[in-house]
Amino acid sequence: MTKTVYSYNLSGEYVGEIIARRDPVEKKERYLIPANATDKVPTFEEGKLTKFVNGDWVLENPPPPPEPKLLTLEEAKTLKINQLNNNRRNYCLIPIEHNNKTYATTLEGKQAISFLTNNLPTSESVSDYITYPQDEVISLTKADFQAIASLIQAREMDSRATRRSKIEEINSPSITTLAQVEGINIEFV
Repeated sequence: MTKTVYSYNLSGEYVGEIIARRDPVEKKERYLIPANATDKVPTFEEGKLTKFVNGDWVLENPPPPPEPKLLTLEEAKTLKINQLNNNRRNYCLIPIEHNNKTYATTLEGKQAISFLTNNLPTSESVSDYITYPQDEVISLTKADFQAIASLIQAREMDSRATRRSKIEEINSPSITTLAQVEGINIEFV
């Protein structure tokens, strides 16, 4: 047999209904009510906070929302550099196209391309190792993998140079306002 009880968090704020089970040891009808719960039915009112205080449910006005924190110039620059780093990582994960095919540039994809570039004999292809939609058969040679690896490396080098110049721009002494920091374009193309 079970009974519905009402739980609250450490601040006393109503959390929700839970099920209390009957005490298997007691012969009388007694339920095992978990900590931070009560069998007293809470009351609710639109725009009010229901809290369990001193053994009873009470309605309180919710606390006002916190004042928005204004960033300092240094915090804004740090945030902009973090966004720049994320954008660079995402840019480097865009698949590479070579001979009308698309190749993954995830860490696993790059490791596979690097392995095949370094270990595939010049005359062999790896069509057995690559799966494309509709069971399309392709033939990739060591030269194909070297070209793909070169495209990946060129993109990463270009994005590093772009990142470096953007960080220099962000940290430039001429950047003195939050609006200037926000105005810096950190997209990779």
